[in-house]
Amino acid sequence: MSGEGHKDWVSSMKFHPKGLHIVTGSGDSTVKVWDFVNTTCTFTFKDHIQPVWSIDLNETGDYIATGSMDHSCRLLDINVGKCRSTFRGHVDSVNSVCFQPFSNTLATASADKTVSIWDLRSG
Repeated sequence: MSGEGHKDWVSSMKFHPKGLHIVTGSGDSTVKVWDFVNTTCTFTFKDHIQPVWSIDLNETGDYIATGSMDHSCRLLDINVGKCRSTFRGHVDSVNSVCFQPFSNTLATASADKTVSIWDLRSG
């Protein structure tokens, strides 16, 4: 793989369900989508203002959920390359994110010692 790499540590990674991409989150506050076929970084999301601790992809691979030290979780649309929603409510770092398969539900776990369940349609 080559291309514009992360400028800080890589905290998490997930394979895209179709197997042609990998998604990474980093201490440089970015999320990158890497293309195996062309061996390049195809897109960089720069929506967080502090390190990204955790990422997850939904079952179709259309959306990336991110958890960050900036106390937020973001829903990134991989097809259009933009943030669709920002979920706020934690008072400390969001350390883990996880989609419930085949639903509109997302779970986040935080350093504030709470777990939150989010409805992606209503926020």
